[in-house]
Amino acid sequence: MTKIIVERCLQKPGLITAGKTFHLISDENGLYIIYLGKWLSGYTNASNLESLILSNQDKKNAAIHEQVISDIEEKGVEKVVENKNCALVTKNDVISISLKNIEYMPSLVIKAKNFKGTLRFWDSENKENLKEIYSQLS
Repeated sequence: MTKIIVERCLQKPGLITAGKTFHLISDENGLYIIYLGKWLSGYTNASNLESLILSNQDKKNAAIHEQVISDIEEKGVEKVVENKNCALVTKNDVISISLKNIEYMPSLVIKAKNFKGTLRFWDSENKENLKEIYSQLS
């Protein structure tokens, strides 16, 4: 089994919760879902001040992303996945899983014992990786 890495995927905000950004690593142990931080980008109707704030937040998020990647390299993904909002989803944990909109803005809908959510991928480059992750967990 090859190791699959997806740099970024998103979970849309809910009524109460903020949107989240995740880094995914899939290997023989399962799918590691690693929390990178809140997702604030993508607001098209933002004023100049809001755009500046979002731009600064994007810079902070990029720094957090780099820190998480270096933590994975130093400590190992098994230690990083123990952090809050992170999860290791194994095939045995999966209650249901499905792929949606595979051609345009693909989504992976996961309902497992330790993670529930829809992960969205804004680039179609991850389409083959997504299909592979789906086949490993279904």
